[in-house]
Amino acid sequence: MGTVVTHSLRDAREAQLEIGRTLVEGGTYQAGLEALARAEPWPSTTKPGRIDYARAEAYAGLGERQRAENYYLRAYRADRTYFWVVADLALFYASSSEPVAERRRLAAPYMNQLRTEFAGHPDLPGILARVERKLSAFRSGRAIPSE
Repeated sequence: MGTVVTHSLRDAREAQLEIGRTLVEGGTYQAGLEALARAEPWPSTTKPGRIDYARAEAYAGLGERQRAENYYLRAYRADRTYFWVVADLALFYASSSEPVAERRRLAAPYMNQLRTEFAGHPDLPGILARVERKLSAFRSGRAIPSE
């Protein structure tokens, strides 16, 4: 009986994660964050860091860079093998308001990881090109808008 309840709850959490992710992708950030909060309680989703990753995307969309960074890093610590968190950390740092040299320094470890650990990923060339475009853009004092 307990196993059935646990599986049922996990399925409900996964559904809330998908709802939250869809809302965030659609730009409905606050509603997405609320759905993600409902996805978090035990038993949580099976993929480590996915809730934090979706939260990072929501906060980035809301322009709350510090909160976004915190959640991107939490997601990364939970699963360093998740391509999209590595890619989005590289993009996040490349698009900051920091001077170009600092943006390059911050993005470099994620760029290196992308090149070495995700060399065969089909989206890698496009991600690397986007990061390089952001690194070559100069915006003094404000973050470079996402594409």
